[in-house]
Amino acid sequence: MEIEKVTANPSPEGTDGASFARLAKVTTTADLGTLSKTFRVGQTRIIWNRMTEIDDNLYDKFIIVDEKLITDFSMKNDRPAFAELGFTMVKHSRFLQIKDVAASHSTNTASACPFAHIVTWILYSGTQQIERNIIFKRGRTAEIDCYAIPSIIFRSLQKREVIENPCPPLFGLDDDDLTVHIGKRQVTVSASRLMVVSPVIERMLSVDMKEKQQRTLNLDGHGITMEQFMQFLEIINDHLRHGRTLPNPTNVLVLLKLADHFQIDWLKERCDVHLINCVEMPLIERFLLIEPYRLNNLKDFFLRRWNVNRLKAFMEENRERVLPPSISKEFDFQLTVRLRHKQ
Repeated sequence: MEIEKVTANPSPEGTDGASFARLAKVTTTADLGTLSKTFRVGQTRIIWNRMTEIDDNLYDKFIIVDEKLITDFSMKNDRPAFAELGFTMVKHSRFLQIKDVAASHSTNTASACPFAHIVTWILYSGTQQIERNIIFKRGRTAEIDCYAIPSIIFRSLQKREVIENPCPPLFGLDDDDLTVHIGKRQVTVSASRLMVVSPVIERMLSVDMKEKQQRTLNLDGHGITMEQFMQFLEIINDHLRHGRTLPNPTNVLVLLKLADHFQIDWLKERCDVHLINCVEMPLIERFLLIEPYRLNNLKDFFLRRWNVNRLKAFMEENRERVLPPSISKEFDFQLTVRLRHKQ
């Protein structure tokens, strides 16, 4: 398979306002049905072969089963979801080559199906700016010019299985029905299965509360739709079947809210981890979720894992929103200590 090769001109590290304004500049070439595109981002060029831009409804059709920064090239060995991909630094370690090593075993139907979502971003004036969303399909090979490399997030995808009711009452089990009301809509689910994952629901249905008496649960006032609740049930069902569906940029806030309300620790943990790399949401908005939802992973990202210079740029850009009373005095002190470190 032919891969277009592009050499970026040397430039000072970083991206200034003029080069950031050129993010949308696109050059397209076509040759005998093979479509190649080159996107210039400052002095970084992203090259791929037969790849398409992200579909607005991507996460209505696919689920994330693994997510990681692509700069950790060991993931092909220690993460099963990435086992079918090869990550190699080529051309004097300037280009990152991503290859579908399982392409020869894929069917024609499978080859037409996206199986990865790649997001590249840079930090510009204290904010994370997405450079490009890329859908990677079977049989494709991509090379990314790593000179002045942006940050790269890799999400492994699987086709979403849409089920009318992901968590129905168990057949033959008495009193297993629980009817959930959201607005004018309702769905009857398995009480026992929800009790397994949520201590809140277990208490509701184990003591003499109205939910136990009426076998109903009203979620009006939580700011969610029935469609969003069904995605919540899909993740619950997948978890009980020992799967590992992850939150995505379109549902992470709803899942976080429900996980917190129903005290589902494992789901809250997944939301916490996903928010670190959820660059589709403004960084400041994610930052302000840390204390209300007690997001320890995201907090650790800011206090220990993020580069001090990047943290400083973020704090300066959002000066009025990162100080008490927006955050606690304790968190403010921890950030101050972190900023005093050289690295």
